[in-house]
Amino acid sequence: MPEKGRFDIHPDAKRNFDEKASLLATSLTPDPQLFDDNQFPIAPQIAGSITRDDIVPESSVWSQMDHSGRESARYFQVHDHVFSLEGETYSDFRRLAESMQRTEALRDKISLDTIIELLTDWLRAARKGQSTLTATEFVLSKCPAMVSEYTVLLPLYELFIEEPFEIGRVLVRTVTEEEIDGWVADWTKEYPEAAESFKVSGQKWKRDLQGKATASITLVAEPKRASEVARREAEDALAMLQVFSVGMLVPEARCYWTLLGSERVESLTYFILQGQTLKNGHSGFYRFRNTTGRISKALLTDLKARGLDLASALLRLSKRNEFQEHLLDALLMYSRAALQDGLAEKLLYIVVALESLLLRDDKEAIQQNLGERIAFTIGGTVEERKRVIKVTKDAYSLRSGFMHHGADVDDLKVIEEFMLYTNVFFERMLQATNLFTTKAHFLDTLENRKLA
Repeated sequence: MPEKGRFDIHPDAKRNFDEKASLLATSLTPDPQLFDDNQFPIAPQIAGSITRDDIVPESSVWSQMDHSGRESARYFQVHDHVFSLEGETYSDFRRLAESMQRTEALRDKISLDTIIELLTDWLRAARKGQSTLTATEFVLSKCPAMVSEYTVLLPLYELFIEEPFEIGRVLVRTVTEEEIDGWVADWTKEYPEAAESFKVSGQKWKRDLQGKATASITLVAEPKRASEVARREAEDALAMLQVFSVGMLVPEARCYWTLLGSERVESLTYFILQGQTLKNGHSGFYRFRNTTGRISKALLTDLKARGLDLASALLRLSKRNEFQEHLLDALLMYSRAALQDGLAEKLLYIVVALESLLLRDDKEAIQQNLGERIAFTIGGTVEERKRVIKVTKDAYSLRSGFMHHGADVDDLKVIEEFMLYTNVFFERMLQATNLFTTKAHFLDTLENRKLA
């Protein structure tokens, strides 16, 4: 596990950040005063005082959001004045925060929201004349105290496992009753006055989490960034698991091995009236949905034999060559098909994933090259290769009909066979993770195999 470490930024980048921050600070002008201090004196009986800070604390920061829920303007108070970051000024402010957050020193440890808050604090201090630090020095001085080692747990949707397993840096494990009781006991010890409230929370956690799988990852960061990085890595890890699910082999099946809240389970409710009288009604899943998942030791052994361990190793690589990056991106795209209900949606994700890995550029003939390159990867005989090429062309024609003419994707037999071939193809590609350095190297090898 990495240590907290120092937060060092290259001097040139630091100079650039500080120049932009100073320009922002000097360009801000105050809005009209928040308070009118020229009121006439009055002398009522006073039982208690409400100060200005009680009404609008001097640390107040407030935002304006656009229609997508993204912050589009920011305001902060200095003494009795409000300073505004709006329009192009706000855009410059946000770009500065984003550039700082993307530096190697900060990107995995400090969130963008935290950088924005720290830069706002620096602007306030600069307008007060209280800052002796540059913007970058101010931000970096605050970071070490925020960063620690944290373990983030992300509950999965209705998944039960017989034993824990790792995918990349993520440990998939069960939350136990004893663990939840420990959380409640620790909080009760620290805040005894809220003991009853914690007990209620503990009972809810037991209903929602106990015995179910979670994605667990330990990392060094501030809490918000820890949750962001953990979610990103958990989603990638679960994508590798989804590659080996029933949703990648059965056209009308869908995989629910996903984070809690991302399951998109369709349900229905209806009432049947005769005149004004209720005759019947029903609530339940839309079509049959067996959304509860189980991964036994036997199933886990099978998943690993098919390539889950290889996918896990690919995720764990700190430095990937060009071919490995292309393969990982293709697998992440391919995995999305497992979560889809419709045949058209499944087909689109599968074809896009194949194109990203098997085509050199947009000038190549798509159907011919996809079919031949899949065939020479998985086909052992001439007849097998001919069949792979035909089914790939048929599947691609269904995809084109849907994309360009809105035609239904309804040839279940073609889709089923095509999904089987692509599943075998990606399993073979995982076995070749360390055989190629670039995508061109891989495609050249296939071309040479065709000509052999």
